[in-house]
Amino acid sequence: MTSPSGVRASLAWLLVALSPLCFAEKSATPSTKAVKWLQVRGILDPAGVWVMLINAQRAQASDGNLCRKSVLVALDPKESYEDIYAAKVQDDGKLFGKIVKIVTVKRETVKLVYRVDVPAYVDEGCWCDDPNAGLAVLAPGKAVAYIANTQRGTLPRRLCTQPTAGMAVEMRPRREVPVVVWTADQGDLPSMAKDDIANADWGYNKGLAGITLRPVFREIKPAEMRPALPQCFPNADETACCDAIVNSAYYVQGSLNVYYGFGNGNFTCRGGPDGAAASFIHDVPILGDAAHELGHALGLFQRDSEPDATVKYRTGHTSNAPKFACENVMWEGTHYLKDELSPGQAFWMSLSSTSFVTQNAASLNCSSTANSPSPCPLFSLGHEGAFQPVCTLKPAEAPRTLVILRHREPHFTCDLPSTTFANGHDIEVALSARYDELKSHVRGREDLQLGVHTKAHFLKHWENDVALDATDLIAPGSKNTNKLLSTMLPSRLRKRVSAKDLEEARSRACQAPVQPNSSVR
Repeated sequence: MTSPSGVRASLAWLLVALSPLCFAEKSATPSTKAVKWLQVRGILDPAGVWVMLINAQRAQASDGNLCRKSVLVALDPKESYEDIYAAKVQDDGKLFGKIVKIVTVKRETVKLVYRVDVPAYVDEGCWCDDPNAGLAVLAPGKAVAYIANTQRGTLPRRLCTQPTAGMAVEMRPRREVPVVVWTADQGDLPSMAKDDIANADWGYNKGLAGITLRPVFREIKPAEMRPALPQCFPNADETACCDAIVNSAYYVQGSLNVYYGFGNGNFTCRGGPDGAAASFIHDVPILGDAAHELGHALGLFQRDSEPDATVKYRTGHTSNAPKFACENVMWEGTHYLKDELSPGQAFWMSLSSTSFVTQNAASLNCSSTANSPSPCPLFSLGHEGAFQPVCTLKPAEAPRTLVILRHREPHFTCDLPSTTFANGHDIEVALSARYDELKSHVRGREDLQLGVHTKAHFLKHWENDVALDATDLIAPGSKNTNKLLSTMLPSRLRKRVSAKDLEEARSRACQAPVQPNSSVR
């Protein structure tokens, strides 16, 4: 029989063993302070994870009770403990000895819980009376987790309750987004479409948007598509086109539809229950066009509640907006290789009511009125203070002569960007690095493979579509042609492209390509 002292000792040991679960203070009465702890589960690596506290602070002292500033908090590896409730995961690791012998070792994956001291980041008087307050967690390879500041009866709002062990979120895999890509069966366009969709998925994961694209590719002869949809191709009446495409044979309900390589302009239909989930990409695409247009379909189709009314964010674009630069996915009019989403934009893509992924799921009505209450953060969240744009290219003060080599071929699109790379070396370096990133990203994804198998073919596809700054070369009386070409062109093109080729590309007018016989597959 166990003595009373033995029982007391056992209870004391149990309390110590369970101490990691007892971070938060117990409270039997309603609290007017933010929840003591947030526990984040389902994360193997805390690097790159953001906890987003929405409407947690006053932007400035004069704001009074207006708590409209959202903040980002990184997970601290030191603030973690083993998840004692997690199911153990074992795998057989194989170690090879000097002799041909295999030693099997049982390895156990230890799952951790990361905690965040929430009140340290929430101003006094914020959250507890604010229905627009919220909490989100964004992580690579995971869906965005979100907790709304709901209220039951007269109880405290959810983010100001005090659960014994704190509030917990369990991170889940990215949400799948079905995409049907209708590609012009012409030249390199079918394989370029695959590159561009893979690039979009890579960028969304890098930007923590919490979604993954699940594409299916269809190839169509332009000679069949254009007569069937004259409202869309080659010169689109965007409103009429969006109305017509939904009732055509080239539209799949319940999916995002991308029309790749047709016509002379990029645009996306306004979605929603009565809209068309359709994006159009022209016949001289740039790597990144798919990520931009699908960004509109995924909620970035309006301005946010940015207090500065002069920052328009026209239809979700960040062009020339403070705290953004041309590496941002939603910057338009650039041939710079874009790769960046702000955490604020990523939140909108997963949770805004204007996003395709929320059509049949819970969503938030993000405000599009300047300086108004909103449950959604500003697009610029994550770009405060220390934000340093990677892209520093600006439109030149004097007009520049830009040339796109693809324009030597028959084409509908003649638009030129406002900004591009400074020289051919920078183009080649950026595209080479992107190929390496994409090749790693699509590994194991049969539905998301690149359209090419080698870096050389990848460069061949995309270098011809990037605008080159030929100002000095084409200027009257220019000299040192070979030296200028060597600077302007990527290395692969230096022995293949002459000054005459550049002049041909610059002077070739837009025209309809010659079409082969039509078929659908």
